[in-house]
Amino acid sequence: IAAKAVSFKECAEPEFKVYQQKVLDNAQAMVKEFQQRGYKIVSNGTENHLFLIDLIDHNVTGKEADAALGNAHITVNKNSVPNDPRSPFVTSGLRIGTPALTRRGA
Repeated sequence: IAAKAVSFKECAEPEFKVYQQKVLDNAQAMVKEFQQRGYKIVSNGTENHLFLIDLIDHNVTGKEADAALGNAHITVNKNSVPNDPRSPFVTSGLRIGTPALTRRGA
């Protein structure tokens, strides 16, 4: 209960709205950059804190990308994409969120 109270208090602060806007701005900037580099984004963009990259046309699986980025201490998740030809244990998608990098000052 105490953790919820602290969380609700933080959400009520004016700075939280600014932080949330930065989270969204960072996600949209990353989407734009990935698209410019030839990656397809499921839903062609994002309206929130995360997005899903479709790797079907690239020579890497979601599992491989997740592992490689994890080795670089970048947390992402492998994820299935619509009509994914790969198994749910391998996947053709990579889900990226921006709250952590925004919290660190990005």
